[in-house]
Amino acid sequence: MFGPIELVSADISCWKCGKQTPVHALQVADLEEFEPDEEPDRLEAATFVYELSLSSLPAAVKAGLASKAPNYKPLFSKTVGEVSWANACVHCGLLQGAFFLHHKPDGPFFGGPEEFSGVRTLLSAAGFDVDGASYSR
Repeated sequence: MFGPIELVSADISCWKCGKQTPVHALQVADLEEFEPDEEPDRLEAATFVYELSLSSLPAAVKAGLASKAPNYKPLFSKTVGEVSWANACVHCGLLQGAFFLHHKPDGPFFGGPEEFSGVRTLLSAAGFDVDGASYSR
């Protein structure tokens, strides 16, 4: 991921308790995807990154998330079958699924960074390598 890295935030109604809760994703200025035995594919456009593996975030980014988005944290997803950085409802604590946030037309991150109208907060001026993540644009 190439910097800057921004935290994007919006509010949704929790699917379980129905209360308003903040949800977050990381927006990167540019992403280069590596697949085994393939040439790297560089997107060269702003992209939302989510379902990041536990070890993928540098300490400074983790600290920024802890202070600015404490409900964006490592959570187990039954759907994905692993722990990754994800959103939890601030009221009931349940996971707010990335698929619904990024791929459903009424999700706050649907349509990618160009369509996003919520809040953006700079987390890191520099990018970093990530092993294990999903993205949408």
